[in-house]
Amino acid sequence: MFDELKAIVEATPLGTNQNNFLLQIRVDRADNATVRINGTPVAEGATFPVPAAQVQVQLAITKTVATQPGTVQLTVVDGCGEWRTFVGGGANAF
Repeated sequence: MFDELKAIVEATPLGTNQNNFLLQIRVDRADNATVRINGTPVAEGATFPVPAAQVQVQLAITKTVATQPGTVQLTVVDGCGEWRTFVGGGANAF
């Protein structure tokens, strides 16, 4: 298990090799985890506005209790719209 996990969120439409600009990321739920996006802390339920013209952001997710699994549910908004994703959960919990 990891105490901190780093992940990259990047939006690339199917069938293309070009990235969409990210507009915002919302931390919908953070179970046993705290989240920083591009180094900025983002609370559960809060939205992180992505600076203009960025195609990726880095997430640093830290467990609140090191011996328990963590899961973070996210909503990402890019030039094509809104989509949901997550980090952790089940057998993939960090």
